[in-house]
Order: sequence, then C-alpha cells, then structure tokens
Amino acid sequence: MTPDFDNLPNLERLRLNRSRCLEVVHPSIGRIRKLVSLSIKDCPILDMFPPITQLKKLQTLSFSGCVELFKNMDNLPHLELDNSGKEVASYIESDPKYFVTCWRCGCNNIFGVECCVGLRFFLKDLKDLNLSRCSLGDEEITSAVWELPNLQELDLSENKFSRLNFSLLQLPRLKWLNLTLCQGLVELLELPSSIAVVKADWCTSLESFGDISNCKWLWNVSHRWGKKLGDGDILLDSILKGKAIEDHFIRVTLQHHIIPKGLVGRLFMGSTFILHFPDDWYNDFCGFLICVVTEKKARYINIVINQAVDEDSLFELLQESDEALEPKYDRTRTYVGYVSFGSLRHTAFSNSSYTIISVSLDCVYGNPFEGECYIVAELLPRKNEGHQPQTTKVAIDSSEFWDKELDYIQPPFTVQQDSKSSIKIIWRLENSLH
Repeated sequence: MTPDFDNLPNLERLRLNRSRCLEVVHPSIGRIRKLVSLSIKDCPILDMFPPITQLKKLQTLSFSGCVELFKNMDNLPHLELDNSGKEVASYIESDPKYFVTCWRCGCNNIFGVECCVGLRFFLKDLKDLNLSRCSLGDEEITSAVWELPNLQELDLSENKFSRLNFSLLQLPRLKWLNLTLCQGLVELLELPSSIAVVKADWCTSLESFGDISNCKWLWNVSHRWGKKLGDGDILLDSILKGKAIEDHFIRVTLQHHIIPKGLVGRLFMGSTFILHFPDDWYNDFCGFLICVVTEKKARYINIVINQAVDEDSLFELLQESDEALEPKYDRTRTYVGYVSFGSLRHTAFSNSSYTIISVSLDCVYGNPFEGECYIVAELLPRKNEGHQPQTTKVAIDSSEFWDKELDYIQPPFTVQQDSKSSIKIIWRLENSLH
C-alpha cells in the first residue's frame, strides 16, 4: 500500500514506477489538490484505484502497464474522474444530458450504474493520457465515455482492440496519438480533425486510416512494420491537401511502396536525385516534395539547396529505371517528405537566387550497396494563382502541428547549414517517441 498523502498537500508530481508488489493506493491520493501529474506505471497486481474527483489541476495521467486494473470492469467505477470539484454522481442526477443509452444492454441510465461500467473520464484540464499496455480491447473502448476537451496527447500503444472509432470519444483538441504495437488493430475511424501526429508502427493488421479529409493539421504519420495499407495513396493525398503545404513540413513513413499520385512512374533508380528550379519558381511554388522507396538501411536523407554549383561537384544523375517498381522483400519502405518554403523564412532562403536541390540517401549503417533504392523530388505549385510567396506572410501557429521538441530525440527536419550559398537540411527517417 502507498502511504497516506494527507501530509503532502503541496505535492505536484507523483510517479509510482514498477511497484510490482503494490496492491492498494491510499484513498488520500484523491485529496492532493495541487497534483498536476500522476503516473502509475508497471504495477502489475494493482487492481483497484480510489476516486480522484478533487484533482482540479491534473494535466498528466498515466496507467501504463497496469493490466489488472482494467481486467475486471467492475473495478472501473473507481476510475471515474472529474476535476470540476464535484462528485460525478451528484451532477449527473440533476442534468439530463448525462443520461445515455447503455452500450451493452440498451437501457437508458446514468454513468456509474454497474451495467454501464467502462472507461469514464471527465477531466476538463487533462492534456496527456497514457493507457498503454493495459490490455484494452474493443469492449473497453466502445463502452468508454470520455469528456476530455483539452486532451492533446493520447498513448494507447500495445493494446488489443481491433477497431478504434474516435467519434465515440470527445477529444476535440487531440494532437498526438500513439498506437504502436497494437497488433490487432485493423481500422481507424473518425480521427479528430485536430490530429497532427499519428504513430502506428508494428500495427501488423492495420488496413485503413479511414477518412482523414478533415484532418487539416496532420503532417507526421509513421506506419512501419505493418501490411500495405489499402488506402495509403488516399492518406498521402489528404495530407498533401492540408495546412502543412504552405508553412510546415510533412513526414510520412509507410511499409511497402505507396507513391503520391503525381510521382507515380517518375521514380529514378539510385540514392541521389538532382532537381533544377524552373524560371520564376519563387512566385509559382510553395515547397518541394521528396519520395524515397528503398530496401536500404538508412536513417537520414540529406537535402542541399544551392545557389550555384560547379558542374564537377554535382552528383551524377542516375538513369531512370525501366523495371517495374515491385519490392522483393517486406523491408521495403516509402518515405515521403515535404519542406515548405515558408518553413525556411528564418534562414538565408529569403530570396529567389537558389537554383538547385540535391537529395541523397545517407546509408549510415549496414551495407550501402545492399538493396534497391528509388528516389524523386519535385516542386509543388501554390494552391491559388496570384498567391504571395509564403516568406512574406505571417506564419500560422506552429503549435497546431504539435512540433514540440519533447516529441523527438531530435526534430524530423533540421537546418544544419545556413549560408548565402547553400542550405543543408537533415531529414531524419527514424525517430524515437518521447
């Protein structure tokens, strides 16, 4: 059992990590009114948790690896959380909007009745929720009632559900979603329109991301070590129609080969590609798109933008492949990256004197000659004719893209060199989650 927390009224952060003998959390935990962060991780025999309805300031909550806590659904009313300072039942009974149809038996009832047990969260200030490795299945998710208006980060990795429908959950500000190692997940439905980053690596059964046409802030998607998506081309097309085109970056990693529509049939065999700017490119285009399909083991792509380059220093442009683009191994991946000119407004890239982009795959480990590689780059035209160059505009709020440093060991795109003659950008293909 944990100690009594009543003598710690100013406690702000509490973490219980790998407490393998922990069975009971003292009820006083629900009275630490200044608690901002509560993390219970890898407590395998913890199977009950007291109400924490008085935690008005709670912003981060984690029950990662607490399998027993979610196995017995009869215990979950203890996870009924509300940081408005009221007991949940007291305002449910007085407000008819909290009467719902039970997902299991079809009766009209209020939250807290045993036939309606499920994951119920009412935390208006919560920003980060971690329910990874909790053996959650379809039943727990479809019976969930979440009202988390300010939640921005959600970690559901290593769970057992097969379909995840976000229309059932009220998460209007969700930005970052981790589904890594949800190996039974087949389909994602109704992702929140606010979503910016989705991690779905090792989702070996995933077939579809659903309709993401309303996800205008989505720019970073990773689906490695899974089957080929049936709607992968639709996913890419939707992301390229979002808000990142004018003012941000795009990074998409997909297993197998899925090529953006405009680049189909235009890939060149090799690890290097040279793109020459046309006349008046500065006014007509908003950024450049790169697509790499490779079996090679690489962590970086080097992007160099030059004003003028000696012919002797140019990379040799390899011949276009006449072979059909079919992977020989399951290791084949597609990397799609995009750099907007607007994202370079704070570099020397503030005029139209640059003339060439070279893109090269950096094989930093393994045999650089092992496996095939296809690569192409192109400039993307601005959406509207007469649109002013993005470098003269005020940037939109980058926080909407959830491009926080804590999300990565290092950002996906980094300007490594910035001079009047050239700009070098490192595009990191593999990044760890925070």
